[in-house]
Amino acid sequence: MKVLILADGANITTGYGHIAYFFGKYLRRHGIEVVYGSLQQLGSPTYVKIDGEYIPMYSVQGGQPAYLERTLTESKPDIILHIRDPVALVTKYFPAAYRLRPVAQQLGVKVVHWTPLMGEPTTDIIVALSQDSDLVLIP
Repeated sequence: MKVLILADGANITTGYGHIAYFFGKYLRRHGIEVVYGSLQQLGSPTYVKIDGEYIPMYSVQGGQPAYLERTLTESKPDIILHIRDPVALVTKYFPAAYRLRPVAQQLGVKVVHWTPLMGEPTTDIIVALSQDSDLVLIP
């Protein structure tokens, strides 16, 4: 199995960057192949060093469909694990909102959203997560 972890970037020292990095490290240690996608990096691929190996990290700048399609075509994952706030999927809260599932479905890739909720979610966030996911994980 191969997982594309899509977040701020495993090389960026934000909360989501750290989660992406260490979750990828954990999966690799359990025999799952990992590649990264960064929502905040231009140019690609760059690499993230984990346990002495360099893991590709692709630019999926802002979740744009063309970047996502190129990344999925080149990296050929079975699953996208998207680590980000759910507001990124709703234009009302995030003007540059994006969706992953339309491109992923065309290429036979499952979408898992790992998203924290800091309070009761609004209806539009629940709808967005439901429409864009095969599975939603809420820590």
